[in-house]
Order: sequence, then structure tokens, then C-alpha cells
Amino acid sequence: MFWLSVLRSLSGFFIRFIDNNPKRFRALPRASSVVLGCLLLAEHAPADDGVEALAGSLTTGSLGQSLPQDLNQESAQQAPRVRLAVVMDDLGYRLDLDSRIINWPHPVTVAVLPGSPSGRAIAEAAADRGKEVILHQPMQPHGARLRREPGDLRLDMDHWEFSRTLSSNLASVPERVGVNNHTGSALTEDPRAMHRLMQHLSEAGLYFLDSRTTPNTVAHTIAEEWGVPVVSRDVFLDHDRSRAAVEREFNRALGIARRDGHAVLIAHPNALSVNYLEVALRALPDDVELVRVSDLL
Repeated sequence: MFWLSVLRSLSGFFIRFIDNNPKRFRALPRASSVVLGCLLLAEHAPADDGVEALAGSLTTGSLGQSLPQDLNQESAQQAPRVRLAVVMDDLGYRLDLDSRIINWPHPVTVAVLPGSPSGRAIAEAAADRGKEVILHQPMQPHGARLRREPGDLRLDMDHWEFSRTLSSNLASVPERVGVNNHTGSALTEDPRAMHRLMQHLSEAGLYFLDSRTTPNTVAHTIAEEWGVPVVSRDVFLDHDRSRAAVEREFNRALGIARRDGHAVLIAHPNALSVNYLEVALRALPDDVELVRVSDLL
């Protein structure tokens, strides 16, 4: 029992070491960890079978198996999570659905339309609930969709009218920390218009989310030239308003986040999307973290 007595004496020292330095214990090489584990067994083993218990542990490898398992669990907990930003566009016209969205217990970003009936109230309420608010700025689209919208920016505006319209829209949503485009397939392809926009955002200290309503957008590139923080949309959740399509696009956003480390998903306040997201955001996979758009900048 001489060696058992020695082991018990040493174990007292190592127990105090582990209690005071748990991280250093976990970082020890595997062989050292096994030895320390044996000392702990010696401390607690009965006098009659202490040596047998120690020997059994060494021969079966149970200590060598349990310690790496603990370390693996800790590594899994510390593994970096991918980030998903969810943006709810077009707020300000559907008070019933908008109210549900801003009461979600998730850090979604809400994009409020200027001149909308309840936009100002929704923006204030969303900010009070800790949501990130941005201006959902209408911009000129291509083709047949040339109908005017309140506060839209157009290619035929001179510099003064463009600036005055944008300033008025920003003032109508004082809680905004950024801007994204509503439609805008024509305007975001035009370098002169994007230089006007990004100059204004640079001076106001706002970020830009390119909704990418056209594959030929130049907004991202010109924002970078002006030093405007910028990120682009990856997925539209509800371009196709069917349950199967919404689920497919949500899973596609998760796949992009896992591939690139982050993704931006844009959705709209319709019953299908709101009902789907209320469930899906509560059941996000463990490796996905929901964040605000500004967290990606």
C-alpha cells in the first residue's frame, strides 16, 4: 500500500490544482490527463481495492475514453456558429401582421416603407422592442412596373430633388440605422443614381442592404467606393407564395449560411411567411445564430 499512500498524497495537490485551474487541466496532453485521472481514483478508492481499481482503469482505458469525450463536448459547444439575418420588408401597411413581427422574441431587422399609413408607429414600436429598423426606400424598377410609389427615387430626378426626397424619407423613420431598396431594378443598375445615394448615406452614417432586385446591380460596388457599410441579400423567402417553396428557400438560406458563414434572408408580411417564420425561427438548428443585419457589417 506504499504506492497507494504516495498517490493519495499527490492527489490532494492535484485536486487543488484542478479546482483553481480547470482550463489548464483540460488543455493538458492526453497522457497527462490520464495520470491525473488515476490520482483522483486513488484518492477516492477504498483501501482494500485501491490498487486494483487503479489498475483496472488503466487496462480498460476508461479514463482515456471519458476525458477526450468531455473535451469533445466542450469543443462542440465552443464551435463557431453560422449567422443568419432575417429582414422583414414592406412594413407599414399590414398593421396586424406587422405587430406580430415586431413582437417576435428574435433579433429580426424590419424595413419600413416611407409614407405608409402605420410606418412611423411600427418603426417606433419595433425600436422600443429592440428590433433593428431600416428605411425600405422605393426605387424605380424596369419595364411595366413604372407606377409611382410614395417617396420613390427615380432616374429623371435632378440632384436636388433626389436628395430632398431621400432626406424626407429618412426623417419619416428616425429610428433607422440603414436603408435597403424596395424594387429598384432600374435605379440600382445606374451608377450616377447609386453615387447620389451612397454619398447621402455616407454623410448620414447609414449602412445599405442591397436587396438585389436585378443581377446587374452596381449598388454594392459603389457603396464600397463611398465607404458605406454594405451587404447583399442572399435569398427571398416568399417570391413563390407556396408552403413548399417557402420551406425550400428557408433551407437554402441555411445552406448558404453554412457555406459562407452568414446569409441574409428577406421576407414579407404575408400570412404564409409570418406563420412559417414564427415556427421556423423558434426551431433554428443549434449551429445557426439569428443576428441583425448590422452584425454582418
